[in-house]
Amino acid sequence: MNTPLPPAAAGAAVAPGVVPALETRGLRKEFRGLLAVAGVDLVLQPGTRHALIGPNGAGKTTLVNLISGHLKASGGELFLYGENITRRPEHRRTRLGLVRTFQINQLFRQLTVLENVLLAVSQRTGASRNLWRPLGRYEALADEALAILASVGLEDDALRRVAELPYGRQRLVEIAVALGLRPRVLLLDEPTAGVPSGESEPLLEALRALGRDLAILIIEHDMEMVFRFAERISVMMNGSLLREGTPAEISADAAVREAYLGEDDHVRSL
Repeated sequence: MNTPLPPAAAGAAVAPGVVPALETRGLRKEFRGLLAVAGVDLVLQPGTRHALIGPNGAGKTTLVNLISGHLKASGGELFLYGENITRRPEHRRTRLGLVRTFQINQLFRQLTVLENVLLAVSQRTGASRNLWRPLGRYEALADEALAILASVGLEDDALRRVAELPYGRQRLVEIAVALGLRPRVLLLDEPTAGVPSGESEPLLEALRALGRDLAILIIEHDMEMVFRFAERISVMMNGSLLREGTPAEISADAAVREAYLGEDDHVRSL
């Protein structure tokens, strides 16, 4: 008989002596009397790969919108490496290193891959506000953008327009753009959404290769992707966290199976 995990809130303890990369305390969102996110406590440790899963309507995207600042919380607090950023607007959170990608990519499709990443680097450094900087400064920005593309396997596509790329590689470009903002915490909203199965492997490998100075929270419905990538998994149901644990603990939990995982072949094999 499977022993259920304790509730997620009880499992969201902070490691002694470690300042969490990201922490929510009682974060909640109410829409006209409907509680979409019901007091969530979530801890993301530095350098961790953490997945947030759950059925449609569970509140996952709303929670990430609250964390990113895209939505204003109805209550609770949010901390980034110990700093209370609850009242910081979305653009300020981005500057502090909390960066989010979207379920549907937000790229400039008629620009080249390099131009998309260079725009992000220029935004971060403030170069986009000053066209009179020395030429060498822009060469340095281009070198940084090219290095980012190489880190995710896109160096050969640098001069191609985004619209020319297969959708899976477009999602890689979106991650490269996010890296151009130098995130400390990266929020990925369904990075494999719309990506053909044959194109998802390079995406997974690129994410695995990212440095451990970066903590990653991923929302994903592809359970194979989740269980191959994540080190911790939080399961969300009806606006609350149902369970949190390692992939093995989550796959073995009877309540999680009944509520969400079902009899998925990949999960059964863990």
